[in-house]
Amino acid sequence: MAILFGGDTADANALHDYEEGTYTPYFGASGNYSSSGMVLNYTTQYGAYVKIGHIVVVSISLTWNSKSGSNSNNTNDLTLTVPFNCGNGNFMGGGTIGYNNAVDFNSDARGIHGASASNIIYFDRVAQGSGKHSGYVMTQNISSSGHFRLGYTYMTTA
Repeated sequence: MAILFGGDTADANALHDYEEGTYTPYFGASGNYSSSGMVLNYTTQYGAYVKIGHIVVVSISLTWNSKSGSNSNNTNDLTLTVPFNCGNGNFMGGGTIGYNNAVDFNSDARGIHGASASNIIYFDRVAQGSGKHSGYVMTQNISSSGHFRLGYTYMTTA
């Protein structure tokens, strides 16, 4: 059932989908959240979302007290799950970190973006100074314990 506003009867202007919910977000190593990737022992693992049409707004709060896995301290890309697949091309979204005492961005984080047609997001960085790299924040840049909050908005194909 679609919701129409005012006296509008055009299907193109109708709201066909509205959803609120929660999900369980995970940090991972290039999308791998198992012991062969990176596993955090979470004490708080909360994700909430609102989906209106193809737009998704997500709020994430994670707290953990240990880190393990064969790829937890290397140069695999640090990833984070979102509840629906990100859209393709230019519709992969953006976000803001609300609190962080555990992910080392080396003061050069440049942005957050989704992986096309996937339910993971990446944290971008640019090289500034000796020993730093361009590309993505890596699993070696996340502490063995900490707290992280994020707000993220993106377009989905779901």
